[in-house]
Amino acid sequence: MSPHSQPLELHEHIIDHLHNDIHALRACSLTCQGWLPATRCVVLVRVSDCLRFLDALESSAQTHTRIADYVREFKLPDMSLMSRRRLRRNRWRFELLCRILRDLRNLTCLRVNGFDWEGFIHLLRAEAGDESLREAMAAFFPCPTLKKLFIESLELHSPDELTLLISIFPRLSWLDLSVLFKFRDSLPDNRSTSVNSQRAASSPAALARILESLLSPPFEGSFHEVIWMSKSLERRLVSDTHLLKEVLRKSETTLESLSVVLPDAEWLGDLDLSRHQRLTTLRFDFGFAADDMYFGALHVFYAELTSGHLRNVHMLFEVQDCPEDWAHVDWPHLDQTLAALHMRCPSLTITFEIFNGVHIDEVGLNVIQPLQERLTQTIAAGMRVEVMASAVVFCRSDDSGELVTVSDTL
Repeated sequence: MSPHSQPLELHEHIIDHLHNDIHALRACSLTCQGWLPATRCVVLVRVSDCLRFLDALESSAQTHTRIADYVREFKLPDMSLMSRRRLRRNRWRFELLCRILRDLRNLTCLRVNGFDWEGFIHLLRAEAGDESLREAMAAFFPCPTLKKLFIESLELHSPDELTLLISIFPRLSWLDLSVLFKFRDSLPDNRSTSVNSQRAASSPAALARILESLLSPPFEGSFHEVIWMSKSLERRLVSDTHLLKEVLRKSETTLESLSVVLPDAEWLGDLDLSRHQRLTTLRFDFGFAADDMYFGALHVFYAELTSGHLRNVHMLFEVQDCPEDWAHVDWPHLDQTLAALHMRCPSLTITFEIFNGVHIDEVGLNVIQPLQERLTQTIAAGMRVEVMASAVVFCRSDDSGELVTVSDTL
C-alpha cells in the first residue's frame, strides 16, 4: 500500500509516536515529501542552543524550508542577563533572544523556567521605560498564536510583571504557575485577556496575588480545567481556600475538570459544585488525619453534585492503616450516595487509589476486600469501581524504598 492511499491521521500518529527518536524522525523526513512538514514540527518542537538555532533560522529564511514556521514550543534559555561585569554581553544576549522570538510567529507554547527574569526586566525597562513596558514586552514576545504558558522558578520584582506578561497573549488558554519568589512593589497593569485553563502548583503569597489579579477586572477568569496543588508550609503563608472557591465560582458555566491536592480536607466542608453542570472529571488527593472531621461529609459532597456528564471520579487516600483510617468515612451513607450517583451518571467510573509506606517484613494493604464490604450497594447498582493500591516498600537495613503498584476492578 502506498503512503498516499493511507489516511493522513495515520501518518501523523506514527510520527507522533516517534517523537523521542530523533534518528527515526530524520529517516521519516526522507521517506516522502508529504512527511517532511510533520516531522519538522516534531523535531523542532524544542530549542536549546540559541546561537546555533538563530543561525539556522536566518539561513533557512532564504529558502523554501523556513525552519521558524515549524517551531511550536520554545523554552527561554537559562543564561544570565544581569552580569555587572559584562554589560555588553547582557545586551547581546537580550538582542539574540529578541531576534529569535521575532521569527517564531507560529509558537503555541512558551516555557519560562529558571529564566533570568530580573535581568530581562532590567534591560527591557532600560530600553522602553515604565510607561511603555507593556508595549515593549508585547514587541519582545510577538506570539499571536500562543496558547500555553508555563512559568516556574522565577525571581521577580513584583507579581504584576507576570500579570503584564500574561495579558499580552490574546489566545492564551493554559497557564501553569509554580514556585515564584522574591517580590517588591510595582505598578499593576490595566489590560484585558481571557484565560480558559488554570493550573497552579504551589500557592504562597506571590501566586495568590497573581491569581487575584486574574480573577479581577479587566481579566476574564473562566476556567475549563483547574488543577490546584498546595503544601502545608505554603498554606501557613496564605490561606488559598477562598481563592479556590472564587476560581470555582467564576467557572460555574465552563468548568469540566477539577483536581485538588491539599494537605487537609478542611475545604471539603463548604465546597459547592452543585452549579457546575459541565463537570466530567473530579480528582481529590486526601491525607488522612485522625482528628479530621470532614471525611465524614464525603457523602454530602457527592450528593450535591448535579452534573449529568460525570465520567471519572478519582480519590487518592494516603493511609497508614486501612481499618483505623477508614473509620473516619461514613461508608453506609457514601455507599448509598454513590449508588444514586450511578443512576444519574451511568457511564461514571469511580477510582479509589490507596497509598502508604510499609517495611518489607510487614503485611501490605488489603484494600479490595474492605472496599467490597463497604460498597455493596454501589457495586450492586452496576457502577464501575476501580482500585489502585501503591506503597513505597522500605528495607529496614538502609530504609531504601521501591514503589510497588497493583490495580483491580470490583
